[in-house]
Amino acid sequence: MTIPTLPTDNLYKFLSTFGLVLLVFFVYMINTIQNRMYLRVDDYNVKNEILDFNLKKDSISLQLDAEKIKVKRMKEQINRDLQQLPKQYKAYIIGLLLGLAMMGFGFYFWYVKTQIFNDLILKNESNNLKHNKEVSIHKLQFEKEFLIYDKLWKSLVELRTNTALLRPQAEVINTTKSEEEIRKEKLNNIDLAFRNCVNIYEDNKPFYPKDIYEEIRSTIKITNKEIIQFVRGESYTDEYWNTGEKNITKIINSIDVVCEKMRERIGLVKIEG
Repeated sequence: MTIPTLPTDNLYKFLSTFGLVLLVFFVYMINTIQNRMYLRVDDYNVKNEILDFNLKKDSISLQLDAEKIKVKRMKEQINRDLQQLPKQYKAYIIGLLLGLAMMGFGFYFWYVKTQIFNDLILKNESNNLKHNKEVSIHKLQFEKEFLIYDKLWKSLVELRTNTALLRPQAEVINTTKSEEEIRKEKLNNIDLAFRNCVNIYEDNKPFYPKDIYEEIRSTIKITNKEIIQFVRGESYTDEYWNTGEKNITKIINSIDVVCEKMRERIGLVKIEG
């Protein structure tokens, strides 16, 4: 039976583990001594029956006399072992109870004196990690991310400005241009701003946080909706102008959220190297 290596870094851990080893060892020994005794008794009974059978056939053989002596000595040895068995049982049971007591004592004080504080430390560390959202990144990675934010923000401002010019509540009209020319110029400007923003947004997707990506996607969806309504809407209805005002308000609010998320990200970053 192989005895495992016991821990020595903590007294209570050692006691609990050693007690467990004692418990397993003495349970094993009690079962082993029983099985051995049963096997010896069975062996004696078989040999005794064979001897009795042979003696009935031939009671003069010297070989049988020798075998009879062996069986007799086996019986005497078994009787002596049976007399010692209660003492062995008592010793093993005492060892078993001692192991059980040591295991219970060790585990209890291991938990009360040590483990409960370790659990508390781990819990506090876990809570600190949840509340401390500071992110450590390499300087080169931060420079890359910062350049992306710079491009994204400029494209978002340009997008917001050109979207607001699609159907403003009031605007200065260039009298040298027709209404259709002004309309095409607006569409051309918003198309360039929209494409530029989408390209920067998609091309750099792997290099900035998901929450910023999701919010910019929301801005792009609202802007796209506003462009479609501008193209298909009827400019002489109140709903046309009211819808445009609502859309631009949503776009401004969405871009403001992106701005705050960028600020938060930059403020939480801890640069290394």
